[in-house]
Formats: sequence, C-alpha cells, structure tokens
Amino acid sequence: MLGQHNGSVGWSIALHGTMLVGIMLSFRWSLTPQVAAAPAPIQGVIVDQTVLKKEQQRREQETQRKLADERQRKELVEQQQREKEAADKREHDRQIAEQREREEKVAKQKAEQEAREKQTREDAARKQKEALDAKQKAQAEDELRRELATENERHEADDRHKYAFNIYTLDRITRR
Repeated sequence: MLGQHNGSVGWSIALHGTMLVGIMLSFRWSLTPQVAAAPAPIQGVIVDQTVLKKEQQRREQETQRKLADERQRKELVEQQQREKEAADKREHDRQIAEQREREEKVAKQKAEQEAREKQTREDAARKQKEALDAKQKAQAEDELRRELATENERHEADDRHKYAFNIYTLDRITRR
C-alpha cells in the first residue's frame, strides 16, 4: 500500500517539514537570558515644610487668581451679552414704534381721505339737492305765474265782459 502512494507521501513529508522550519524561524528563540536593568538607587531629599507650604500657597493663589480671572471674564461676557440684548431690544422696540407710527400715519391719512371723500359726496349731494330744490322752486314759481296769468286773463276777460255788459246796459238805458 505504501508503494501506491509513494510520491504523494514524499511531497507531504517535504511540505510538513518546510512548514515546521518556517514556524521555527518565525519565533525568536533567545539563547541568552535577558536581565532587567538595575533599578535607580533611592535618593532621599530633605524637604523643608515651609518651602512646601509656600509652594502650596503659591499654587492656591495661582488657582484663585485663575478662578477670579475666569469669573471676571464670564461676568464681562455676561455683561456684554446683557448690553447686546438690551441694545437689540431697544432696536426692536424702536422698529416696532416706527412700524406702529407708520401704520398710524397711514390710518390717519386713510381716515382723512375717507373724510374728504365723504365731505365731497355730502357737498355733491347737497348741491344736487339745492339744484333740485331750485328747479322745483322755479317750476313752482312758473306754475304760480301761469296760474296767476291765467287768473289775470280770466279776470280781465270778466272785467271786459262786465265792462262790455255795463256799456251795453248803459247804452240800453240811455236809449230808452
């Protein structure tokens, strides 16, 4: 059976051997042990407590100064923001007042225009009424004149008739 797979077994052994050599070469096999570096010797320093306290006070003062500067900067920014908001509000109020003033002016002009138009219409209506009244008065006067003229003509006719009658009567009386 070995004779049958003679070539493939050889190639398999060669492949496995090559892989084993590759794996072995990829790891670093250290033959010399690595020794840790010697630690630095401990050195003692004598520190004066007053120097430590002064340094701590200096740090605290620096921190307080930074906090005060930061607080002052924040207050300044807030103050500027309030001033900007106040200026914006004043500008907005001014614009609203101007708008309101323009609207009032337009409304006033419109009311004045309407009043003028109403007055014009009233004047035209009054003139038309006066003209109608004058026409009616003239017609009434003409009618009265015609009636008077007719009445006068009738009276004159009556008077002529009476005069003629009187003359006729007088003539008859004088002929008798």
